[in-house]
Amino acid sequence: MPAPDPKPLAPPTIDPVVARRWAARGAKQSAWLHEEVHRRMAERLNWLKQRPTQWVNWHPMNGGLDGHLKLVAQLPQSRVHLLEANPLQRDLTQKALKALSPTRWWSKWLTPSGVNSVSLDPPAAKSMDMVWANMHLHTDADPLTTLKAWRQALKIDGVLMFSCLGPDSLLQLRGLYQQLGWPPPCASFTDMHDWGDMLIAAGFAQPVMDVERIQLSYQNLDVLLRDMRAWGRNLHPGRAKTPAPKAWRRALNEAFNNALRDSPQPGSFNLTFEIIYGHAVQPLPQVPLSGTSSISLDDMRSLLAQRKP
Repeated sequence: MPAPDPKPLAPPTIDPVVARRWAARGAKQSAWLHEEVHRRMAERLNWLKQRPTQWVNWHPMNGGLDGHLKLVAQLPQSRVHLLEANPLQRDLTQKALKALSPTRWWSKWLTPSGVNSVSLDPPAAKSMDMVWANMHLHTDADPLTTLKAWRQALKIDGVLMFSCLGPDSLLQLRGLYQQLGWPPPCASFTDMHDWGDMLIAAGFAQPVMDVERIQLSYQNLDVLLRDMRAWGRNLHPGRAKTPAPKAWRRALNEAFNNALRDSPQPGSFNLTFEIIYGHAVQPLPQVPLSGTSSISLDDMRSLLAQRKP
């Protein structure tokens, strides 16, 4: 009997074509929920033994520009590389940062690289002390490749800090869609433990994952849908393929009002967001034990630097 296929790593259920199309459109401002998650992730910087001197913010517009500026002020001696997905998003991010930074009292600490230089190219290999990626991975159709790119950018003992949505996110909205017999309103987000497996598969060491839940209350469907549009788009492969007709809106409004009436707190529709935070380290290179071994010059320098006298 042939051996069973190994369990595949679990990426999000995302249509890659739609994901690329959505990323190419560019966002003109950062979503407020992403700004809040950015603030909470920044509190975890206290876990680091040593503050980074060079770091990269991966897609800062999506992750939160206001939070980015505060983080730059929190790390005044560091230099930051900003990476965006495409020329449109790069230009939008540069304009937004220029508009935001002069009004801030900490702007005197911002270096030119921290404000004006948004790159389309990833940082040089092994050049960063930290990769910072807020609320990105749950929109990535090929997260394992992205994790490997993050590891490639990090120095030995450099740290990755990221956040993303977990599988309990939008449970109540998904329940409404299921009751109505509609396709899912969002992707099936990846579990915390699967992210840990992917970090190991990408070559990271010492992964630490933690999770928290944020619950938002809505009394108005229009406000809920407005926020959903700001947070992203439905990237599920099984989503509805055509624009929603008026009948769709009427049915959703009726289901929403019924949920308001039947809620344990009448008049309030609670929406859950599971936020996953991840932290991992770029490990020392592993030298194979054989009669003849080869190792890159950079890896040899790293090994020698770690040796105790």
